[in-house]
Amino acid sequence: MTPLVQSGRISLFAGYADLNTGSDSSKNQADYSLRSHGGLLGVRARANSKLTLGFFAGIDSGTADATYLNSTITGNAFGLFGVYTPKADGRLVATASVTAGDYKAHGTRATASGTSVFNHVDSTDYVGQVGVKYLAVRTPDYYLQPELQLVYNHAETDHFNETNAADALQALHVAGISAPGVHLNAAVNGGYALTDSLGLTANLGVSQDLDHAYRKVSANVIGESTVFSVRAPGMGTTQINVGVGANYSLTPQLVLRASYEAGFSSDAKTSSSFFIGTALSF
Repeated sequence: MTPLVQSGRISLFAGYADLNTGSDSSKNQADYSLRSHGGLLGVRARANSKLTLGFFAGIDSGTADATYLNSTITGNAFGLFGVYTPKADGRLVATASVTAGDYKAHGTRATASGTSVFNHVDSTDYVGQVGVKYLAVRTPDYYLQPELQLVYNHAETDHFNETNAADALQALHVAGISAPGVHLNAAVNGGYALTDSLGLTANLGVSQDLDHAYRKVSANVIGESTVFSVRAPGMGTTQINVGVGANYSLTPQLVLRASYEAGFSSDAKTSSSFFIGTALSF
């Protein structure tokens, strides 16, 4: 058995993903919960026997909630990726991708008097990734494939003003936020063929934040010049990830995929992500 690959020169793919996570490290009610779900469509094409290139586009919506804050976020993401297999045996695989996302948020913040409202808050997120995989064990029934990834991301949120109909002194001007980060991910992926059509997969990995997990947010009361800052808690610098999945081939060209992954960190709630998708090769 080998990891799932396209059987034709061109492959179309689509999927739906759901993520539920959040921080769990604050001692002053500053923890937050994140929920996101969305879909993607993409195409990958084999340029030659060694190189495959692809493109995808996705839509995303979700929420970011805390003790006194509720917000809704929607956006779009686009990405390019490449897969390079330098040797004919296919054991060594190099990967690279770039993704850009554009998002808008609106929501409310509970205050001492009334509710502050914010709208049309723009943000962007750019992610670059390089990785390498090696098919260490390959038999007709199962495989084991270690993987190493280096991920860089840069998220920015524009400055914005709140409004508060009950008490204007409770409305804030929130400064723009720039948050770069680097992660190193290591994992072991495996699979087992139950039948010619059905295969089970599993992965065990660790993700290490090489920067810092927290984010500093600065603001001032609208009409006043004094600026104060608060530190939004992060979700820990080290996370352990455990995942399971299944692939089912309706035909040699049409494959269905479902997977679930849980993440564990000392400073975060247990994260859960679910994905279902399909790929058609021709």
